[in-house]
Amino acid sequence: MKISHIYFDVYGTLLDFHSIEKELKEITFDQNVSRLWREKQVEYTRLLTIADKYIPFKEISQNALFYTFKKNKIKYNQELIDTLLLKYKSLTPFQDVLETLLILQKEKIPMSILSNGDLDDLEYNLNTRGMSSYFKNLLSAQQVKKYKIHPSVYQYAVDHAGVSKENILFVSANPWDVLGAKWFGFNTFWLNRERGIFEELGISSDFTGESMFDILKILKISLVMI
Repeated sequence: MKISHIYFDVYGTLLDFHSIEKELKEITFDQNVSRLWREKQVEYTRLLTIADKYIPFKEISQNALFYTFKKNKIKYNQELIDTLLLKYKSLTPFQDVLETLLILQKEKIPMSILSNGDLDDLEYNLNTRGMSSYFKNLLSAQQVKKYKIHPSVYQYAVDHAGVSKENILFVSANPWDVLGAKWFGFNTFWLNRERGIFEELGISSDFTGESMFDILKILKISLVMI
C-alpha cells in the first residue's frame, strides 16, 4: 500500500462537535442534546441526498437544532439559535490533532480536508484554530451539491488530489463516512475515539485506531513529541 495523500473529515474527527456541550448544558442541563443535534444533522444530509436535493449545511444545522429543541420541549428563539450556530463555527480540536498534523507535515505527506460542512464555516473553524496551513485542499460537499456518502463527493476528492483513489487514505471518526469511503475504493482509517462498533454491512475499515497518533503507526512514522 502506497499512501500519497491523506484526506480528513472534520466534524468529530479533527474538531470536537461536543465541545459545544457546555453552552447547551447551560440552556438545557442535558448533555444528550448535542448528540441528538448531531444525529439529526447526519440524518438530514442522507434524506436530502437520497431525494436528490440540496440545501447548505448551515441550514441543515439550524433545522436540526429546531428539531432537537422541539423534541426536548426546550423554549428557544432565533437569537439563541444564532448564538449556538456561531459557536459551531469555533469548535475545539481534539488534543491529538495538531501534533499529528505537524508530524505528517514534516514527513511531507500531502493532506486535505473533505467535509460535509459549508466551505466558509470550514475556513473559519480551521483558520481560528491555526490549522489551515496543514492542508493542500479544503473541499466541501457544498461544491458537489451532494453529501457524503454519495460517491461523487469522494470522486471530487480524487480529482483534486491528483493521485488514484488506491493511493488515498481517508480518515474519519464517523463509521458511516468510513463505510462510504471504503465502498468508493479509498484506503480507510476509522478513528474510533468513542470505542464504538463498526457498521454491520459485511465490510470493515482497513485500519482502526483510537487516536490520531495511530495513523503514524500504520504509516511507520516515529512519534516524536513536539
